[in-house]
Amino acid sequence: MDVLNRCSIVIRIPAALQADLAELQLQIRRRAGADLVRWTPSNELALTLFSLGEIGVGQMAQVASTLGSIVPAHRALDLHLEGLGGSPNNLQPRLLWIGISGDVVGLAQLQRAIESAVSPLVPYQELREFQAHVPIGRLKQESESNRSALGRAVRMAQIGSVGALPIREVELIRMAATSAGPTIVTVQSFPMA
Repeated sequence: MDVLNRCSIVIRIPAALQADLAELQLQIRRRAGADLVRWTPSNELALTLFSLGEIGVGQMAQVASTLGSIVPAHRALDLHLEGLGGSPNNLQPRLLWIGISGDVVGLAQLQRAIESAVSPLVPYQELREFQAHVPIGRLKQESESNRSALGRAVRMAQIGSVGALPIREVELIRMAATSAGPTIVTVQSFPMA
């Protein structure tokens, strides 16, 4: 039986920006309350291009082979992290994220090419609309008062530009269990043109 791995195709946030995003998370934590949100660890911040779900090692190799021919056909992108938002809305968010600006047309083209090539390899995958943002936190416990408190913190934060996000590669990642809890492990990186 093939071992299943929870995998995604992502753009990782560089270490230089991780510290800025950690500071931003701290600002929001002070306003909303530390116990409301499960914050994304800095080293796991990523822009997800396609979530593969749980796949076997054989499927992972097929995905890697496919990405090896698709990603290099796309040019490097210059994006920016800016603005704080929430989903489903800023008034009562369940998820907090940092927006993406810059060459979002090129990013959308890359994402569509990956999705159309990889989705036949993972037939039981639920396709979702691509969201060009980096999740930074999620409510721990669902309640209207928690959503409202988080919404107030989002409105008070007034986050502008966080920094430049040059995209030079795409990564196939998997979740791995460690003694410290789950973490992200890069399976393979694919450079862009």
